[in-house]
Amino acid sequence: CFHFAVAEALPASTSCGAQLRQRSTMAAITHPSLRLGNVPEIMSTTQRMTNLQNGLKGSLCEITRTLSSAEQFVDEAGMLLAKQFSEVAREDLTEAIGKVFSKFDDDDNGFLDRNEIQIAFTSFIGKRLSGEEVDILLSVFDCDGDEMVDPHEFEHLVRFHLRAPCSNTC
Repeated sequence: CFHFAVAEALPASTSCGAQLRQRSTMAAITHPSLRLGNVPEIMSTTQRMTNLQNGLKGSLCEITRTLSSAEQFVDEAGMLLAKQFSEVAREDLTEAIGKVFSKFDDDDNGFLDRNEIQIAFTSFIGKRLSGEEVDILLSVFDCDGDEMVDPHEFEHLVRFHLRAPCSNTC
């Protein structure tokens, strides 16, 4: 429509490249959002888009750092946990894991809740875990999402970090 009207107005001797440049110029001049009065609005939109893009880049970098830190923490916690069981013979591993689990299951309900996990890992690593660190451990080791670690999840966790095969119940 508009382009055809402009093309008809151009002399037949004008080259294709020149015709395209003239069409672009005419389109830019006549497009309603590009009128001189709208330049601040265009600049404002462009600036908002640039700011949003920069903010997203910063957020993605922060997420990457957080995930990397969490992964490192889980690996370190797993290695320290595995170290606790490294001297146990493979055939005695399930029993040894069960004893450690029972030791930290203060209320004897068959689960390690947030507080018991914090106490257990504080014992393993020698420092009190933050709430965020407990959240990280739960997000990795709590397979069924009940916010607690059951004996099977605990055994799987230990065996995974020992690189020992899991039992049939795993």
